[in-house]
Amino acid sequence: MRRLALLSTLACFLVGTLSLGAVCLRVKSRIVPSFAGVKTDSIRGAFHVHSKTSHDSKLSIDQIAIAARQADIDFVILTDHNVSPAPPVIQRGVLFLKFTEWSTAFGHVIQLAGSPLAKADKNSLEVLNTIHNNNGLAIIAHPFDMKRPWVGPWEGLVGLEIANSASALRQLLRDNLFRIVPMLAGFFIHQDLTWGQLYAPNTRALKRWQSEAQSLPIGMCGVDLHGWIETKKNLNLWNLILPGPLPEQIDDQAKYVLEKITHGSFYCSSAQNNQPIQMRTEIIDAQGQPLLYNSTTLPESPQALNIYLQNKNAETLRIVLYRNGQRLMTQPGPTLSYQRPGPGIYRVEIETDYPKLLEGHYRATLAYSNLLKIASPPKTNNQDPTE
Repeated sequence: MRRLALLSTLACFLVGTLSLGAVCLRVKSRIVPSFAGVKTDSIRGAFHVHSKTSHDSKLSIDQIAIAARQADIDFVILTDHNVSPAPPVIQRGVLFLKFTEWSTAFGHVIQLAGSPLAKADKNSLEVLNTIHNNNGLAIIAHPFDMKRPWVGPWEGLVGLEIANSASALRQLLRDNLFRIVPMLAGFFIHQDLTWGQLYAPNTRALKRWQSEAQSLPIGMCGVDLHGWIETKKNLNLWNLILPGPLPEQIDDQAKYVLEKITHGSFYCSSAQNNQPIQMRTEIIDAQGQPLLYNSTTLPESPQALNIYLQNKNAETLRIVLYRNGQRLMTQPGPTLSYQRPGPGIYRVEIETDYPKLLEGHYRATLAYSNLLKIASPPKTNNQDPTE
């Protein structure tokens, strides 16, 4: 009996080893897409980054700065837990904006700019309005996270995370625990493929974003970095892409970044291997002139809405145009032109078929525009006043 048990154990060990070896070989053989682009004056930033000032992070600002330089990141938005905002700094040529992720009674909210919350404010149903009254911008962090969802009121928000890397990883493993083995294998032998599994759209966050669309909240994509995986790769899981270049002075740089974010004049993009999706959104106005969208100037009766991709292999990407939350038009890259767009709230997603860990592909969304509102033309009263 003892010999039989030993043989059974040995057989199980051999089968397990062979199975794990087969998984590793299969993961290693998978080919991830490449989307190298051309040189532009856009600037790239990472949002929702924690330094060792937070209780759950182990990285110094200098360590983050070194990785940011390697990742071609121009600015980093620090969101350390429950610490007061601090003036911006430049470390190794990288701009650091120091803001706060508050732990409230209703979930986590990131405050950009403004005066810090008082302790009692964090337990108040008016927490978002208080941030607004303090001249800050309230961004709901990971609103549908399985560990720390937002359960409070939404009135007063300026934006929300429509994508969060840590949340996506938790959700991925929760949906299918059998992914743990190939994920672990990929972590050691094919990290690009492993982290490429995190781009399934967060449909609940996107629906909530759309439900608040009349106030044009900004859609943010956070890396939620704590230093537990390779910092360079973590920083490039999501980038905020802003029109450049940055001003020269640090205070002007901080003001510029915050202004572009506030107005929704940016888009979110995956940037694996330092290869962000290079997307340009152009509106042709009623006079035939191109203009770059800014949420403070809402165009009326435009002739066209044009999307351009400047990446190599752009034909393997799909440009998806949404209007009022509904999928309106899909076009393979590199361009999409929608003629005579009527009034409504538009947004753009860039998607592709991304390889799964072992076999098949899934629909991965690699870039999100912000909300684009096309206003209704002013009503005219042609009625005879004598009638």
